Amino acid sequence: MAAEGQLFDKKSLRAVTGHTADWSELAKDCVAFATASGGVIWIGVEDNQELPPRTQKIPANLPDTIRKRIGECTVNVTVLPELDVASNGGEFIRLNIPRSASGMPSTSKGQY
Repeated sequence: MAAEGQLFDKKSLRAVTGHTADWSELAKDCVAFATASGGVIWIGVEDNQELPPRTQKIPANLPDTIRKRIGECTVNVTVLPELDVASNGGEFIRLNIPRSASGMPSTSKGQY
C-alpha cells in the first residue's frame, strides 16, 4: 500500500478496543476522507509497520462494532469495514470510506 496521506491511513488496534479506544478521533478521520475523495484506513497496523503482527487475530464482532460506532459519531459518512488477512497471516480491518454522496459529512458534534 502507498504511504499514509490523503487516501490512506493506518491505526493501531488500540484505537478501537479497550480503554484506549478513541472513537471521536477515528470519526474525524472518516469525515475527512468522506469529504474528499474517499479513502482507506487499515486498523490493526501500527504507523511504523507495513503489516499487522503475524499472530494478531481480530475479534469477529469488531467490524460491526466499528460500523455502528462510526455511524453514531458521524453524519453523512459511510464506512465499510472488512476483515483482511495480511501476507504474514496477521489479521487487520480494512476500513473503506467512500466519498459522501448524500450531503456534507460531519461528526455528530458538527465538526467538518
